[in-house]
Amino acid sequence: MRWIFTLAVLVNSALLFLVQPMVGKMILPRFGGVPSVWNTTMLFFQAALLGGYAYAHFSVKWLGPKRQSILHLALLSLGFLLLPITLPAGVGAEGANNPAFQVLATLLVMVGLPFLLVSAGAPLLQRWFAQTDDPLAESPYFLYAASNFGSLASLLAYPFLMEPSLTVQGQTSAWRLIFVALIVLLAVCAGFTWKRGRDVMPGLELAAAQPLTWADRGKWILLSAVPVSLLLGCTTFVTTSVAPIPLLWVIPLCLYLVSFILAFARKPILKSSTVAWFAIPLAGAAMVTVNLLTIQFFEYQLIANFGALLAVAWMCHAVLVENKPHPTHLTEFYLWLSFGGVVGGAFNSLLSPVIFTNLYEYPIALAVAIAIAPRVVRNSKVWVSVGLGLAFAAMSYGLLRMNFAGGEARWGYFWPPTLIVVGIPMVLALIFIRRPLGIAISFLLCWAVGWFGHISYGGNPDIAEFRSYFGTHSVNLIQYGGHRYHAMRHGNTLHGMQDLDQPRRTVTYYMETSGIGLVMKATQGTPAGRELCVLGLGTGMMATFSTKDRNITFYEIDPEVVTMAKDTRLFTYLKDAPGKVDLVMGDARLEMQRAPNGKYGVMMFDAFTSDAIPVHLVTKEAIRIYLQKLAPNGIMVFHISNRYVELEPVLAAAAEDLGLKARIRHDLVKSSDTFTQPGKNSSDFVIMARSDDDLKAIDAQGLWERPNRQPGIQAWTDDRSDILSVFRFSRVTGMGRGSGR
Repeated sequence: MRWIFTLAVLVNSALLFLVQPMVGKMILPRFGGVPSVWNTTMLFFQAALLGGYAYAHFSVKWLGPKRQSILHLALLSLGFLLLPITLPAGVGAEGANNPAFQVLATLLVMVGLPFLLVSAGAPLLQRWFAQTDDPLAESPYFLYAASNFGSLASLLAYPFLMEPSLTVQGQTSAWRLIFVALIVLLAVCAGFTWKRGRDVMPGLELAAAQPLTWADRGKWILLSAVPVSLLLGCTTFVTTSVAPIPLLWVIPLCLYLVSFILAFARKPILKSSTVAWFAIPLAGAAMVTVNLLTIQFFEYQLIANFGALLAVAWMCHAVLVENKPHPTHLTEFYLWLSFGGVVGGAFNSLLSPVIFTNLYEYPIALAVAIAIAPRVVRNSKVWVSVGLGLAFAAMSYGLLRMNFAGGEARWGYFWPPTLIVVGIPMVLALIFIRRPLGIAISFLLCWAVGWFGHISYGGNPDIAEFRSYFGTHSVNLIQYGGHRYHAMRHGNTLHGMQDLDQPRRTVTYYMETSGIGLVMKATQGTPAGRELCVLGLGTGMMATFSTKDRNITFYEIDPEVVTMAKDTRLFTYLKDAPGKVDLVMGDARLEMQRAPNGKYGVMMFDAFTSDAIPVHLVTKEAIRIYLQKLAPNGIMVFHISNRYVELEPVLAAAAEDLGLKARIRHDLVKSSDTFTQPGKNSSDFVIMARSDDDLKAIDAQGLWERPNRQPGIQAWTDDRSDILSVFRFSRVTGMGRGSGR
């Protein structure tokens, strides 16, 4: 019987984790990637999960486990009639004043009831099992470890197995088959609940004598909210500020699920107080890495932050296990855990982008985690605390100074006043080691001092910071090759620069020898060169190619990027544009459909240079839309300079499938370019046209090649894409600064 319940929990959790990326992939081409869309999607799934837990709690409370099992099976059968998951015909953001309401209605129709019922599966199965006569029924929480193992398996299966091998239609069919298997397993489990169920649970009198208090509920909410906030903060930090690698977000989520498995295991490996011994110093180390920006600390940053996430989440979840209620209150316990997860997620995803200009929520979550940690030391010598504090302060300050010195250890910067300023918080932290709140405040002070040092002494100080739902943005002043530049960054990824001494000069990927430079020169004064559209604004550097005879329309999805590009204290490309420049806000694929057919002679796509590749902008369906807007003899230009993703074979396959002609230009930086073309970056551009004749003028000098279509690499579609097939795994080692537009 026990293994049947375990298998049912595994299958249930696998279904739960598979449906979210699958549905997101289905609605993206129709609604785009604007914040209102994916915020609504995230909130829908969080609310549905909370609703599922609420349904589990109240249905068991009112009906009892046995009768509730009949209700649940009946509702699951009804949910099956709504499968497979399909996108309703005619839905989309076109013409909608507020697409959020359409997204919500679409998700409710697509997956509302099945997802809510699957969400309720884990707590219900544990509650059913607790009602049986199994020897482990008095403590069914080990099934929650199995539940998270199922989530972990499906998390890894989707990007590595399911997405590469199945179309979206195939994925929904597979999900329906697994749903049928789940109904069968739950029917067997319900049978055990009736056949081997007990009318009265052991310890019921004791549970009644110790009712739940709001202090208990508040503790559960806090202990579940902090790890979720930490998960989101860590994920955002490492994927934008440390290593902008696609699919790196999978690792933090895996560690988060592993922490549940370790904490809720039938025989927990460690107590929460023991886990706190390494959770607290790892959290402190993670705080230090927030202020490190040089690539020399890539491995250290990942180890410290991933280690802190696993240890702190494990510690919080271990405390939850040690404070779990009698199984009578099991469903309410999970209801409050789910609510805490919603609170933690809302703090990071909705509130923080509004109130913070940087990732301040991450060190705050680390500090709160330390503050609520169990006491790990009962007695400590002051001199030991002082010594350890000074050692930690020296390490922290040394790392920060190495960071500011461009990776060189300039120990001469250890002047006493600064060392004391950094050392005092760490000394206080270890003096108050018996008081976690004191440690948290001291660590937070140390982080603040480090952040102040970053601002005050950093070699490339930030002169502006912005925050949106797409991440953190900054503009800093750098000196390179005898020139001063303002550089725009998204996290750690460069998205353009402007030469302050020669502000109208193109730099980075837009030099005369680059692919786009050659296209602009060849189409100048031709009918194809009169109307240009650019997907992705960046600094607005493409505006320098406008003339009185060439109009440029930018499409940009991030409002903060527009704010930075328009701020003449930061960049002046838009202000100094020689010709007419228009700006359209929103998802480019959707907004472009409103433009007249055949309007644009040159279409430039500049949205594929960072870690988050907008797949829906480079599918065959998207390219067909672009062809409708492309003028006769027009040219499409794709900027694909990317450290980790090789889009060349994908575009080559798309061009071949659509009957288009394509060329690629690899413009590498030479040693002489430091003097002849200062500020130049190596770049890759792919051009497409309807015929070879349309490309002759651009390729007159023979600088372009035919793109390489690799065997086994297929063109991406709205129904199927496989980013792993074009992922450059060799580039993960030898990390450098991320590149971008």
